[in-house]
Amino acid sequence: MVKSMTAYARREEKSPFGAMTIELRSVNHRFLEMNIKMPEELRALEIKLRERIKEKLKRGKLDLLMRLHLQQTDNQSIAFNRDLAEQIAKTLHDIDKLIYNAAPVNAIDILNWPGVMDRQAIEQDDIKKSLFLLLDKTLEELLDGKQREGKGRQCTRTNDFAASE
Repeated sequence: MVKSMTAYARREEKSPFGAMTIELRSVNHRFLEMNIKMPEELRALEIKLRERIKEKLKRGKLDLLMRLHLQQTDNQSIAFNRDLAEQIAKTLHDIDKLIYNAAPVNAIDILNWPGVMDRQAIEQDDIKKSLFLLLDKTLEELLDGKQREGKGRQCTRTNDFAASE
């Protein structure tokens, strides 16, 4: 069976902690090359994520985009990393002295900096389990798409060959 190298798959799942989306795009490439964009909260799982993908794919250029929208729950608290915020503010102030007419930075910009605000009491195991289940489903959808695309191309080539006789 001929498989195409080009395919796209997107899946989204909702759970008690929020919503997670994974998009996969694959194009032809001699080796397996992965470009992964994922939330900082999940960055520690990147190596395992790459290993899981390598189990299913052997070659191609793969773009993976992951989104995570955490839902605020009653037992969840938010921690403010004051030391990091002060370091960022001081650094920005030092940079402002070097740049003529620098654009102003507001508190929201600093709060959005990775690590300044941290949601606590989210079950990392639940997120990890959901992430890998969603990844497996999305990879299967991608592989199915490659197979359908390859089958379509094979039929087209067969028809082209028959027409040229």
